[in-house]
Amino acid sequence: MLDDWDNLREWQRWVNGQQSGWQVIVGNNSGPLGRPVSMASFVLSASVMGPSVWALKLSNLILHVLCSVLVFLLTARLFQGAPENGPSQRMVAAIVASLWLLHPLQVSTVLYAVQRMTQLSTLFLLAGLYAYLTIRDQVERNPSRPRIFALFAVPAAAGLLALLSKETGALLPLLCGCVEFTLFAKRSKPVRLFAVLCVAGSILLIGSWALWQSHALLDAFGSRSFSMEERLLTEPRVIWNYLAALALPNYQSMTLFHDGYAGSSGLFSPPTTVVSLLALLALIAFGWRIRRRRPRIAVGLAIFLVGHSLEASFLPLELYFEHRNYFPSLGLLIALADLSIWAANLLPNRRLTGPSSALGTTAVAALALLAMQTASLAQVWSHPQLLYRHTIAAHPESARASLDLALLLESNGDIAGAISVLSAMRSVVSPTDRRLAQIYQTSLECRAGRVVDPSSIEPLAPARLSPGDLTAFTILSRTATEGACDSLRQSQVVALGELWLKHSLDPESDPTKWQLRYLLGRQLFELRQWQQAEQHLTTAWSEGNAQAAVGGMLVEVLMTTCALERARETLQQLYDRLDPNDRIGRQNTDTLALRLRQLGSDGSDCDPGQADHHGQNGVSD
Repeated sequence: MLDDWDNLREWQRWVNGQQSGWQVIVGNNSGPLGRPVSMASFVLSASVMGPSVWALKLSNLILHVLCSVLVFLLTARLFQGAPENGPSQRMVAAIVASLWLLHPLQVSTVLYAVQRMTQLSTLFLLAGLYAYLTIRDQVERNPSRPRIFALFAVPAAAGLLALLSKETGALLPLLCGCVEFTLFAKRSKPVRLFAVLCVAGSILLIGSWALWQSHALLDAFGSRSFSMEERLLTEPRVIWNYLAALALPNYQSMTLFHDGYAGSSGLFSPPTTVVSLLALLALIAFGWRIRRRRPRIAVGLAIFLVGHSLEASFLPLELYFEHRNYFPSLGLLIALADLSIWAANLLPNRRLTGPSSALGTTAVAALALLAMQTASLAQVWSHPQLLYRHTIAAHPESARASLDLALLLESNGDIAGAISVLSAMRSVVSPTDRRLAQIYQTSLECRAGRVVDPSSIEPLAPARLSPGDLTAFTILSRTATEGACDSLRQSQVVALGELWLKHSLDPESDPTKWQLRYLLGRQLFELRQWQQAEQHLTTAWSEGNAQAAVGGMLVEVLMTTCALERARETLQQLYDRLDPNDRIGRQNTDTLALRLRQLGSDGSDCDPGQADHHGQNGVSD
């Protein structure tokens, strides 16, 4: 579901014997660095336990348990030498690790196969922090050269593995620096140098990358329904939602889908935006003020906030995902644990240790509550339909859950059920998603034998195209192309696409606009309207940022019309734009090149219209 297919497509090809494991490891494009450690883990787990869904989720569960062991070790190290009366550091660590292990907010990370990337990054972040604290203690007692070298080398190695698992691993140096300056009052010169380099290096590295990729980052927001400014305004609200879900969990509101989360368009729109921002600043100020008196509260808050700092920042990511709490949640649990010890120390006749103590009783009750909620939520995840209906009940504004449920019902032959879901969806979602629901419903009604009027969709032509519009157009195109509906013709679908382009205010470089032109080009090619198809595909391709599939389709059209010189020029451009790791795309482009050579250098062997029966765009979509 969601990102699973995009990230595991090459892995599935390896499972089918179509490519090597090494190509899976180095061929992922989900992040700037390809996340090879995570991809290697998918290859390894499939080799050991098989490629089944059960094996994927079992591997994630094993990683979750391993992470909880590191949570225990790291928490025990952080609470080492705590001066107040209270439970032992191991008892505190055991409670924190158990709460982290059993918290229902972790379910959507462990049972969402591709979030192994988050788990592995967290595993190495935890290992790096534990190594830093352990070696730091040794350096403070005996600053020998081997120990100083280890202080720099071991966390760096862990950070590299975390980074190659998922980009959030880049936060390890900043986390080490924050822990150093928050938890410890005194430090030797080697440790001070390490901490300064960690903080300065992280800021310099992430800042330099952001500046280098600034244009690409801004362009990526073109495929989102919000701008960078709106995302930055929204994330303080999101962080407070995360905090509430961690401190007062309610499994009925937890799910994989949060696409309907309403963003902020200004400081006072909604008013909770400015309240959340001010409250977040107050929380940071509280952590700073209390760092001397209760350093572990400050450390916990630092881990929570720094852990969210990358995915809650300027990156063009979706607004809300529960798996982003997998590592940061540890920080909040540490802060709450120390806050509880502090509060218990203020009680008269306090009893802080033993099963009958206030802390012990509270911890046991909390663990029992979390275990029951996690078991209930895991049951929800046992079947896609349960998950979709659970989401719709808690978040009816989630278009993604409604659409996925409708698709599932359609695939099971329950067309009436799918139409019912889409009809309900149209009353609660955004205008863009409402348009998608109407078009999908029209398609299903047409397939069910009802007479539909495609012209009724025309007033919904959007001023700004969205990914949902592309999905809607694809659904309508598929229905018309398959001939499953007598009252919906391909020419009507093309007319609808032309109308959308006419009303669209998006620049031609916008991904949604050139993708719509590509879809129109394919439809027109099927209709043998090659000149119009060439116009749309040429416009999409000439922008310079269209995917290779557009160029492949354009070469196909040019060969069909015997415009062989232009076909050769476009083919060369296609080779230049191909991703080096796109092995399938290169093979298909080679096939196009062979067909082009067979038409003759002067076009003497070309018969206009002969190529249109191939029906391939030459490059994998």
